[in-house]
Amino acid sequence: MAWTSPQLTGLLLRHVPAGRHRSVVSGRVIKGVSASIQTKLGSLAKVAEEASAACAPGRPFVGEARELRRYNEKVPRRLRAGKKESVINSGFFAMAEMGGDIMLTPWLVFAAA
Repeated sequence: MAWTSPQLTGLLLRHVPAGRHRSVVSGRVIKGVSASIQTKLGSLAKVAEEASAACAPGRPFVGEARELRRYNEKVPRRLRAGKKESVINSGFFAMAEMGGDIMLTPWLVFAAA
């Protein structure tokens, strides 16, 4: 069984509130971005469904250029939202990893002494 000093325990516990706060804030931001992405995907599906419903077999689709333009306007919005979500997720996980490293460093210093 390992023994930990009270000073080291106090030092490590100082990081807990900051990590919890980062987790709560990041979770709320990610939830908002994910809802936005779901909305954008729904609108893309709606546009695609309207375009396919307007096509009749054996007939040329007159509004194809207009539907393609509508769809092509919505795709970049979805991609920007996905990029935003990935940046937020990577920032959260990088901060969580850094927090773990910061908490591990004093333990190594105290253990070496």
